[in-house]
Amino acid sequence: MKCRPAALLLLSCFGYLLGLGQQPAPIWNADGKYGVVNSKGQVIVPFEYDYISSYNQGLAIVAKNKKKGLVDVNGKMVIPVMYEDIYHCDNSGWPKPVKISGKAGAINRKNQLVIPATYRFMDCFYNGLALVSDPKEETYGIIDSTGKLIIPFGIYQSLSADFNNGLVPAKKNDRWGYINKAGKEVIPFIYLHAFPFEKGRAEVTKGYDDIYINTKGEEVNHYMTELRKQYEQLNYPLNGQIRYRKEGIGWCVMDTTGKELIPAGKYDDVDYFFEGVAFVRKKNKWGAIDRQGNLVIPFYYMGKLRPFTDGLALLRNIEGEQVLINKKGEAVYGKHIILDATKAATDYATGERLYQARKYQEAVPYLRSAADNGHEEAMYLLGLLYWKGFGVLQDVDESMKWLKRASGNGSYNAREELKKIEKAGLPQVDEYKMGYDAFQLKKYKEAVSWFNKAAAKGNMEAMFNLGMIYQLGAGTEIPANEKEAVGWYQKAADKGHVNSMNNLGQLYLSEEGIQDFKLALQWFTKGADKGHSGCMYNIGVMYANGTGVTMQMEEAYKWFKKAADKGMVEAKEAVKKIEKEGLVSTEVKNGDAAFDKKEYDKALTWYQQGADKGYSEAMYKLGLIYELKHKTTLAREWYKKAIAGGHLKAKEALENLELTGF
Repeated sequence: MKCRPAALLLLSCFGYLLGLGQQPAPIWNADGKYGVVNSKGQVIVPFEYDYISSYNQGLAIVAKNKKKGLVDVNGKMVIPVMYEDIYHCDNSGWPKPVKISGKAGAINRKNQLVIPATYRFMDCFYNGLALVSDPKEETYGIIDSTGKLIIPFGIYQSLSADFNNGLVPAKKNDRWGYINKAGKEVIPFIYLHAFPFEKGRAEVTKGYDDIYINTKGEEVNHYMTELRKQYEQLNYPLNGQIRYRKEGIGWCVMDTTGKELIPAGKYDDVDYFFEGVAFVRKKNKWGAIDRQGNLVIPFYYMGKLRPFTDGLALLRNIEGEQVLINKKGEAVYGKHIILDATKAATDYATGERLYQARKYQEAVPYLRSAADNGHEEAMYLLGLLYWKGFGVLQDVDESMKWLKRASGNGSYNAREELKKIEKAGLPQVDEYKMGYDAFQLKKYKEAVSWFNKAAAKGNMEAMFNLGMIYQLGAGTEIPANEKEAVGWYQKAADKGHVNSMNNLGQLYLSEEGIQDFKLALQWFTKGADKGHSGCMYNIGVMYANGTGVTMQMEEAYKWFKKAADKGMVEAKEAVKKIEKEGLVSTEVKNGDAAFDKKEYDKALTWYQQGADKGYSEAMYKLGLIYELKHKTTLAREWYKKAIAGGHLKAKEALENLELTGF
């Protein structure tokens, strides 16, 4: 598969690897560090890197301490880890673009800078040519391998350097056309988008339609044009196969003649066939089938990372570890773990209910069973129980094991907990546990005494519990004291305790006592910045009711949506109510209506207007549409903008896009 820049700029591209010989596999371990394993299961690059890309032409990018280099298939360092960035694309040779002090240049095989680092951006070389951006202005040109400017700056807003059939797409005055190597306009600048030629044909967007043209600019027939009219979603052909979606049925795979290779409705998700084997998903677990539809790899895995290449495939187990398997289903590296998703969900529901009721000892066996069957939030709660010694004997090592597993399987809560632990180090838990045990026995004065001791050592949970005790009161021994509660919440919040931020905001929002709407919004905002769904929801309530702020239903909707995306039930209901009553952003609403009718270009127009106003939901939807249209560069751009705006689903969408390599 060739990956190259087209309508916008692509930095480095890595897709499925085909026909490149024996390729070792980058793998991360339980600590989140990357290494490389060969086909015999031998570690050839130690697990010490923050990231390692897939191998491409025998080289892979390695990253450590925010610096990057290149390593070969034998584990030999080809380019030292010394650059801010290094680009290594499919079918590109030397020199390699690198970034130094924020500027782009290029190096040769001897790690010599052969093109000075003066450009804002430099893409990989294709057939001796590379796209570069003007050091002073946001315009683009093309250089050869000596650094000579072939296409000058100041003319084009964007372009590609891949002269297939002697032509390259270029953008001028917000429209796309095609030029030759001499810079002469060959096909007029009349298209909304344009992509490089492949075998004498190029895909362009004209009006509301995606069409194909020849090198004369004449519209030509293409089987993809007709197929797009028939199916809800359609991926670009890969290896003679097309992945598509039938409305109301699901994903399927067919060949370019329309012959169905994987039937519709049988699996929740499907991948292409590689080396006669295709990965398929059922109930969040991946297995594999052969071309006759026989299950050849059982449904053991939580994620597929690389299809079969040279007889090996890379997957992810529930512990967050990668597993390298052969076509017999044998693990060359890593281990299989058999899962029961139904039992996991049932046991988690029971364990979580007991946990919330503080019946920790009763909760432990249910949470452990759910965790063993792949439930990431059960792993997270187990980690907390072992960390605090609730319901089990305190065991920091066991706690870290479960928290890391939970984090590796996608638990946001576990990732945040690990960050707190990394920042604070091992807490002083003895006093805290004594305080908690005393509270459970309703010895409230003793509990306060122990919590005070733990709080003096910086224990945020102790501070938080003291705030709760003084906010609500504890029997007749400890009367409610709002001022004291605020003081303890303040101490914990200043240390980054998000639940304290939320409770502090609620106290300032109350109708009695210390009411201060400005401070309430301030603390809710701080908690929301750290991912607390309750804080996000409370900000939404303030804007919906006009409490301490100007009533803004669109702003309220934004915050309710953020909380809803994190799973908060109350926020989901608020979102539904706003949408039902027609109070959501007109742009997003109209865009969604057009999207539902598959009027994607109309939807693009509405979402673009919404994005211009700063709505992250509109940015996210733009990313979805461009991914649907197979314009991955644009999809990446809008997903990143949505992420910057706090849209959590955009992050997941971007990660999935990068994993597939499309």
